[in-house]
Amino acid sequence: MLRVNRISFLFGLLAGFCLAGMVVAAGLYFIADHGVMVVVDADEIARRLRDEVEAAVSHKLPELIAEAKRTVPQRVAQEMAGRLNAASIEISGVKIFLPAGSLARLEAKLQETVQTILFQILDEMNQEETIHEFTRETHQRVLEAIYKELDGRTILIEPGYRGFHPFSIPLVITVKGGNIPSGPW
Repeated sequence: MLRVNRISFLFGLLAGFCLAGMVVAAGLYFIADHGVMVVVDADEIARRLRDEVEAAVSHKLPELIAEAKRTVPQRVAQEMAGRLNAASIEISGVKIFLPAGSLARLEAKLQETVQTILFQILDEMNQEETIHEFTRETHQRVLEAIYKELDGRTILIEPGYRGFHPFSIPLVITVKGGNIPSGPW
């Protein structure tokens, strides 16, 4: 009787392992055939990235404006140097050339005017509006990139050990989000 119970136990154990192996094999076959779908929330990724960009731009923009104000005089002088080689006025077909001293004063006045205008633009720049516009554009570009680069992409995963890959599992990426941008993809 003990012998029969042992054989029955071993037979049941073997049958259980075979059944479990068949279930695992069927599951692997199904996964290898159909793949695994991964859903990516584009709005969440874009929102988080937008928040990070907004924080970085809010921190960096005042520094950039201050740096621009420091370099405006030098940059204007470099860009405008030698642009007025010869200035003349034409009246009834007669050209009158400005003397070198007047030309230098005119060039200095032009540089001063350009610097004043640039300083005024930098001073009047609405930083909040600039930050909002930049982050809005970044958010839209990130959404477009996520949809273009990830939506519908299939990645093959080849599980194995030391170069032995008996099968591959397709990983299908699907992008979800309420604000699907229109695009050529």
